[in-house]
Amino acid sequence: MRIATLLLLLLVATSASAKSFVFVSNGGDKTISIFAMDEEKGDLTLVKTLQLEAAPGPMALSPDQKFAYVSASRPDCLLSFATNAETGDLTQIESVPLEATSCFVFCDPNGKWLINAYYGAGQVTVHPVEGGDIGDLAQTCPTAKNAHCLRTDPSGKFGFVPHTGPNKVFQFRWDPAQGKLTASDPPAVEAPEGAGPRHIQFHPTLPICFTSDEYGDSITSFDFDPAKGTLTPRQTVSTLPADYTAGGSNTCADIEVTADGKFAFVSNRGHHSIARFAISDDGQLTALGQTPTENFPRSFNLSPSQKFLYSAGQRGDQMAAYRFYKTSGDLIPLAVYKTGKTPSWVQVVTFDD
Repeated sequence: MRIATLLLLLLVATSASAKSFVFVSNGGDKTISIFAMDEEKGDLTLVKTLQLEAAPGPMALSPDQKFAYVSASRPDCLLSFATNAETGDLTQIESVPLEATSCFVFCDPNGKWLINAYYGAGQVTVHPVEGGDIGDLAQTCPTAKNAHCLRTDPSGKFGFVPHTGPNKVFQFRWDPAQGKLTASDPPAVEAPEGAGPRHIQFHPTLPICFTSDEYGDSITSFDFDPAKGTLTPRQTVSTLPADYTAGGSNTCADIEVTADGKFAFVSNRGHHSIARFAISDDGQLTALGQTPTENFPRSFNLSPSQKFLYSAGQRGDQMAAYRFYKTSGDLIPLAVYKTGKTPSWVQVVTFDD
């Protein structure tokens, strides 16, 4: 009995030693803000402001969390960093030039490939990666203007690229062994009229995914065929309150789905809020309302513990912290923190012991 108790205490102590940090890309002053996070209270402490030679944007972590990858602009490049699990520090390893500005970077689940989406160039690219070493360009797939994001499905066999301009989600087969994207049949699915799908997230257990709709001020769910790797629009729900009258002044940006698949969040730029949705056991969405946040929330992120949410206001140079309640889906404001100029990406990481 005494041995079992000691083992339990050791397990609790080990778990408590895991450290969490919040990284914020600030394009306006070419910095990354590094905050230490209190895992119990959600409080943040700025530990470092990392100055870069290019303006950082979207960020992705390697599956083992030992490396961070950032797409940057002015000049256009793809950066790699080694992460420090004790201090949260980022040490730059490589800077690989890109021929266009990448608006999204995705590290595939096996950690061997980086896939970038390009809004202006209308394409996606694939680079091999080994730790912090980024290899030469392996593939370029032209799609259409306003490619905004890429994610794979939970199996890692298919990739999806929402496009706000042609109002479609492009569909690919993904070969993780060869690092190759191949257009599916059909190569794209039409989103609901006027939606403008921007970012995409998959449900953790159901064959469903969700897009934030930049132009439609909405969230759209899609049924996912795991055999064919194709999507079919299912349901669209507004992200705005019914009495919101400032038409045309809002656009949706980021989207998150909770780890248990019970809630989804979408950021409203213009209404300046985080729209909250309940997801039923069969995947149906129900609007829960909007939580006010910072000016022009382009990016937000849930902590891996699912206890807290952090939302950066791109036009206010601040980030708001919220406590998330898993039973109700409520977001309760905690504090506001200064970031660098024009924050465009928020990444929360809890380093494994």
